[in-house]
Amino acid sequence: MKRDLGKYTGIKFFIKGSENFTLRFHLTIMDKNLNEEVNWRRTVVATKEWREIRFPFTSLSARGVKSPQSGRTQVIDNLDLRNVEKIEWLADERHMKPGSNGTIWLDEISFY
Repeated sequence: MKRDLGKYTGIKFFIKGSENFTLRFHLTIMDKNLNEEVNWRRTVVATKEWREIRFPFTSLSARGVKSPQSGRTQVIDNLDLRNVEKIEWLADERHMKPGSNGTIWLDEISFY
């Protein structure tokens, strides 16, 4: 289900890990100009103690998307918060050793 977060400028949440973990926060948006989903992201660190994370959506970055017409990578510079497809916190092998395990807690997620 798509969400319109256009009236918000950022996100705030609390995070804690059973170990120190580096995660990626993803905000997936359907870009109407490209007619394709674009992942906007930011690195987030979960420590063994609860910590508050707060950042503006303008601090997110996106990778380019290949144009179907030219095959070239287009620069993504328009974060349109009216078509949010999903929000995720991802733990992947770029930031964690393979076989790592643990628990990550998120609490009090809100938008401002």
